[in-house]
Parts: sequence; C-alpha cells; structure tokens
Amino acid sequence: MRVSRLSFALACSTLCSTAGFLAWVQQAHAQTQLEQTGTATRSVHTSAPTQSSQAVAQAWREKAQGHVGVSAKTRPTGRETVSIEPAKVAQPERVTVTAHLDRARSDLQPDTGATVYRFSRKALETIPGGDNVPLNQVLLQAPGVAQDSYGQIHVRGDHNEVQFRLDGVQLPEGLNVFGQALMTRFADSMSLTTGALPSEFGFLQAAVVDITTKNGTTNAGGNVSIYGGARDYFFPSLQYGGHKGKWDYFATADFVHDRMGIENTTGSFNAKHDLSNQYHFLGHARYTADENTRISFIAGISNAEYQLPNNPGQQTQFAMPSYSGSALAQQQGSSDSDSLNEHQKQITDFAVLALQKEIGKFSLQSSVFSRYSSLRYSPDPVGDLVYNGIAQRAARSVFSMGTQHDVTWRAAQDHTVRFGFQVFVERTTSKTDSQVFQQTGGFGDGETPEFEDTTPISIHDGSGKTGTVYGLYAQDEWKPVKNLTVNYGLRFDGVSQYTSQMQVSPRINVVWNPWHGGTFHAGYSRYFTPPPFEVVSSSAIYKFANTSAAAASNGNSTVRAERDHYFDAGFQQQILPGLRVSFDSYYNLAHNLID
Repeated sequence: MRVSRLSFALACSTLCSTAGFLAWVQQAHAQTQLEQTGTATRSVHTSAPTQSSQAVAQAWREKAQGHVGVSAKTRPTGRETVSIEPAKVAQPERVTVTAHLDRARSDLQPDTGATVYRFSRKALETIPGGDNVPLNQVLLQAPGVAQDSYGQIHVRGDHNEVQFRLDGVQLPEGLNVFGQALMTRFADSMSLTTGALPSEFGFLQAAVVDITTKNGTTNAGGNVSIYGGARDYFFPSLQYGGHKGKWDYFATADFVHDRMGIENTTGSFNAKHDLSNQYHFLGHARYTADENTRISFIAGISNAEYQLPNNPGQQTQFAMPSYSGSALAQQQGSSDSDSLNEHQKQITDFAVLALQKEIGKFSLQSSVFSRYSSLRYSPDPVGDLVYNGIAQRAARSVFSMGTQHDVTWRAAQDHTVRFGFQVFVERTTSKTDSQVFQQTGGFGDGETPEFEDTTPISIHDGSGKTGTVYGLYAQDEWKPVKNLTVNYGLRFDGVSQYTSQMQVSPRINVVWNPWHGGTFHAGYSRYFTPPPFEVVSSSAIYKFANTSAAAASNGNSTVRAERDHYFDAGFQQQILPGLRVSFDSYYNLAHNLID
C-alpha cells in the first residue's frame, strides 16, 4: 500500500508539474508571437485538394529528395520522416514533417565532451549475425568494454554500472543477472557514451547506452526469421511495423533456446546442464498530434529460465561419515558435482509513456515509467548442502516507478540552457527458505567447526523495503568563440534507501575543433552512484550463527553511495570518410567503490 500511495503521488506531481510548465511556456510563446510579424509556419492546411495544396506537397517531396523507391504516402529520409496524407472529398490535405522532433530529442541530452561510440542501422545490420546478435555482443565492439562470464557488461573497469535509455528515457535497474531484456532488433540506432559525462546523466555513470527505437513508418511490413547453430541454438523471431494517419507502431518478439545459456565450465564442446529458454517482446506505438507534439508508449517483456552449469570432480565440504545413511541422502538431489540440478528464473516487465513538445525556444520531454523484475533460484537440495553448507530457495523482486523531465532552452545564439530532474520510487522484497547444518561440535583443529549431525535445519527469512532515488541538474552549453564549446553545469543527487545521502556534483567539458576533422576534448565530472537497491541484502546475519552458512564476519555496516572524481581527455581525427582515428585517456578516483 505504501508503494502504491508513493507511486500515485509521484504520478500526480508529474502531471501537475508538466501541465504547469507547458501552460507557462505556451503563454509566453503566444505573447511572443503577438509581438512579432510575418511568423512562418511549418504546416500547410487547405480546405480542398486544390492546385496550391498539391504544390505544397510537391515542395515537401522535393525537400525530402534523395530517398528513391518509397511511396508518396510515406517518405523516410534517413532519420527524417515525411508523412503525406492524401486529400479526400471535402477534407484537407496535410503534410506532416517530424524530423525536427527527432533532432530536438537528441538535443535534450547532448554528449558534449564525452567519449561516444555510435552504431547506425547499417552498422548493426553488417555485424556478423546482424539483428540476431545479443545487445551485449554489439557493445563489445566499443573500446574499453568487457564482458564477464554471466554476460554482464563492464566499461572501463566499473562493475556493471551501465544505464540503458530508450529514446532518451532512462530505465530503472532490474534483477537481470544472466540475460538481457532489450534486443538489438528493436534498435534503429544506438550509442554508448562514457568518460566525463554532462550533468543530465546520473545514478549509473560508467556508461550510457541510448537506443533509438524503430518506428512503423520507416520499418513498415513484417519479417520472420530463424537463426541457429551448434549446441542446439535455435532463435526464431518476428517483427511487424506500420502506420496509419497520425499513428505508427512497431513490435518484435523472439524465442531463444540454447545449450550454453551461461558458460561452459568444462573443456568439452557441450556444456553440462546449461540449457536456457528465453522469451522476449518489445513494442512501440507513437501518436504525432502535430508537428510539435508527439506521444509515445514503449513496453517490454522478458522471461528467461536457466540451468546452472555443473563443474565435475569437486570435493564435498560438509559430507560426514554417517551421511550415506542419513535422511538427507534420501532426498531428491545429488551429491555428485557432475549431476547437480540448480535453476534460476528471471522476469522483467517495463513500460514507458513519454510526451515530447516544442514551444518556441523550448523543447521538452516528460515521461513516466515503471519496471518490475524478479529472480527465483531453485537449489539442488542435497548438492548445495554438501558443497556450500546451505541449500537456499530464494525469491527476490523489485518494482520501480518514476518520472523524468528534460528541457532545452535556446536562450541565445551562443547559449543553450538545459535542466531537468528524475525521481525513482522502488519497492524490493526478499524471501528465502534455507536448509543448513547445525554446528554440534567444537573446533576440532582449533579453526574448523564440526558438523556431526547430518540432519539439516530450516531457516526462513523475509524482508521488504521502499526507497527513493532523485536527481536534478542544470547546465549551459556556451560557445565563447568559433570552434570552441564549453559545457558546464551542476547536478544534485540524493538517495533514501538503506542509506540516506546527498551530493552536489560540478561538471565541465571543453571541446575544441582546431582544424577540419580534428577534435580535442577534456572534462571533469563529480559522480554520485547510489548502491544498487535491488541487490542489497537485508537478511538477518544472526539467524545463521553457529550453522554451516554462518558469515565469515558479523560486521553489517550500512552500504554507502560511491563518490568519484572522474577526469577524461582525448583527441580524434577524421582521416577519410568512414575512417576515424581516436585516442582517449581517463583517471578515476573512487570512494566507497561498489563492486
């Protein structure tokens, strides 16, 4: 109930603040228009399909020239979309151009001074495997990106502190450990930004992966494919997109079956007990009310099941001489490390509703979003006990809801001001049922406890907590002289979860273009990274005292936010079209390192 009330209050405050801001900007813009004369409009609205309306439509067609083989009704021109609605009897003909909305959304979150690696649609399609390649495999092509055995991405040595954005909206963190909820097929293009980030990027700051989603106008029609290979790899997928009037939509779904879902723990070709079945769905619908207003809705579902691979030949740690005749030995399971049966299931669902609006010198994107993710682990009841001293059936979940607002104000020719804020409200729950051995003897060798009783005992633990993460920023992109850009600003972040902390973070980036094709950049950013609320455990350590699962230390200090001083500098030179050489260096000083 508490998280429901917080979510309702958050949604109400979002709507009120957005409506108030839009009303104020709309009023100011209307006043400005009254004071000006000769105002030019971008849209054309005629009462009948006359010769003048056809001339206007032809003018827009000529503006969109260079895209051959596309029908007159829908003309994508690169990143620009021109939609022409044919006139009917007694109805107007309308020409709608939305390219400036795409550009305005990109301008809301500039990467001035940061290090950026971009993947265009052509680049994604020419990667071996194309859209069938998992998203983490695509990101591995960027310098400084590494992948661990679980498939998680690490950028410049940071542990998985990568944030993902869909059309500029940041997704809350989830409990994805092995798989991924996002698919390459859903991306029209994407970028990976790292280094000294500008002020609008907060919370997870090792890197920002921003995915520009496909739309039904430039991806109309359907596509079905089947991809596969060794180790029973079977990957069917489908996608469908289209547009009608002011609406466009795109959706994709797939199924992954693989005999090496996590990693092969042996030297053999086929992994032991490593089957994975994964289901994914992503959908996108947009409504372009007019040339300055667009509403979009994005939703995704990911359901993945994994077997945990076995490592043969391991030595048991807690099997006593009387184990063979114990009640434990009669339970379903195995004490052979080659035959263990452990499973993990991961679910992630999310939804994003966003409004994009342009009013004179202001560009705005406001969004609300929610995400639910859960993780369930099923142990081998015998094997986990004799090897680890604990067989724990665990279930964890986190429900996140939040809002994000970004505004660009083109204040002057050489000043572009940006400001905004983000708020996440999260509710995490954890339930565990554990089987452990009770310590019945002393320390036979002075160091190792004795467990003579082979009958395990049960320990139940459960907890839940609600927390909040928030941040706001303001920055100015200033061009004092030709070929020089200075982006400076402040960010204020706070967290109220297992810890309550705040920080004001200054950031500055300088970009200099001394000659054609050459760019120098340097920057400093102060970072504040809240602890990952969804993975911090609140289990009671004392419950496992004097058991085979006792903690090595009774210390249970409060987890704290990581604070960093991040310096970055580099140079890049465009040598030939399609050929670029770059050099980048960084220094990171971190306190309370999260790993």
